[in-house]
Amino acid sequence: MLDFMYNLDRNLEVNTKLCDNFDDCMRAKTYEDGNGLGIIHFNIRSLQKHYDELLVYVETAHLIADVIVLSETGWDCSDDSLATPFYMLVIELLLLVLSNLAFIPAVYVAFKRKYYVESIAYFSICFFSIFYHSCDAGENIISFCITKPNALQFGDFFCALLAIWVTLLAMADLPQMWTSIAQMAGAISLAFCTSIDRMALWVFIVPVVIGIFIVLGS
Repeated sequence: MLDFMYNLDRNLEVNTKLCDNFDDCMRAKTYEDGNGLGIIHFNIRSLQKHYDELLVYVETAHLIADVIVLSETGWDCSDDSLATPFYMLVIELLLLVLSNLAFIPAVYVAFKRKYYVESIAYFSICFFSIFYHSCDAGENIISFCITKPNALQFGDFFCALLAIWVTLLAMADLPQMWTSIAQMAGAISLAFCTSIDRMALWVFIVPVVIGIFIVLGS
């Protein structure tokens, strides 16, 4: 662009101001004297995905720019130079899936000692975690889904919380009636909280704190 302007007038003195991002350009008012040529460049990873956001920026950009340049860039599917090697995908998938087999001894011990509810909870987290990670891992190359990923994710998070809850109740010295009530009330509450935001930290902290208080107070 500068070469083009010099070719128009070799005696032209060109002063430029560069902005690293759009907000800086807005604050700097790149051509405050009103005689300059404002050029702004938007580089978009996916025009189709971010089209609405682009419209918002364009509406504002016309206040500071005379020329708006758009470009759409992204990874070329034919370029695998930075792709994860296939053997690494296999290793990651196997580690995520097979690590859940560590719950099998807990399932056996709990069943052997007649902690049947706890045994079912441990088996459930093992089952859902195996199939959730086999669906989520592998970058859609070697993944395997038995049902919708969202349903598997819910089962994974809910059963993890339920396993923590029933373990703390098993550690507490409560009458059988109150243990049953707490198990059912906790299961319903955890299912509700998991459906709200399964990624939230408070979903894990609340049952742990309540369970610890029950253990200490029993």
